[in-house]
Amino acid sequence: CINTPGSYTCVCKEGYHKDGEDKVCYDFNECLVDNGGCERICKNYQGGYECDCGVAYFLQADERTCTELDECATNNKCEYFCDDFVGHYECHCPDLFALDDNGRTCSHINECNDNYGNCSHECRDTIGSFYCECPQGWRLGSDQRTCEDIDECMQFGERGQGGCEVGCRNFNGGYVCTCGTGYQLKNDSVSCEDTDECSIPDTCEQVCNNTLGSYICSCRGDNVLREDGRTCR
Repeated sequence: CINTPGSYTCVCKEGYHKDGEDKVCYDFNECLVDNGGCERICKNYQGGYECDCGVAYFLQADERTCTELDECATNNKCEYFCDDFVGHYECHCPDLFALDDNGRTCSHINECNDNYGNCSHECRDTIGSFYCECPQGWRLGSDQRTCEDIDECMQFGERGQGGCEVGCRNFNGGYVCTCGTGYQLKNDSVSCEDTDECSIPDTCEQVCNNTLGSYICSCRGDNVLREDGRTCR
């Protein structure tokens, strides 16, 4: 109330206004005029108002304008990568990792669990990758997935094919050395020695003479060797 000569005048505080000659002050809704000068949200209250920016924005020092909040730059809790969007952010993982249910951390993907990594034999998982392996006697093909038999008999050593002294027979996943008729493999599995056929029961009916790579049967006294070369008459 302001006194004047012979009268007085009623005035209202900032944020209020009178309606004509009414002596009552009413709140003035500043938000109705140009949104109160606020860039985004204007909130009116008795005797004043304030600007607000809502989720994912923050109010600048002028208390009018808003700047988007880069959630990736502030405590986003992403283990690896963060993509910022208006109002939210998303975490992402590097290749061969999967986002966990919590939406923040990443777990390694075991490629060997998916169709065994398309490996024909063995699959070995590593962090961020995997590789195929082959058992002994096989080697990895050019596709790095399938295994091919190694022909050991084509690998010439000091003794010859596959290191065998006489012969070599290849099979899937391995090989074996062979010897000629009348010979057998030694304990080293690569060299050959004479087979003593005379040590085998019933090789000859009466007398057996071992020779290198063979044997000869003979008979006692007047007995004569039959045509089968083993029995006597």
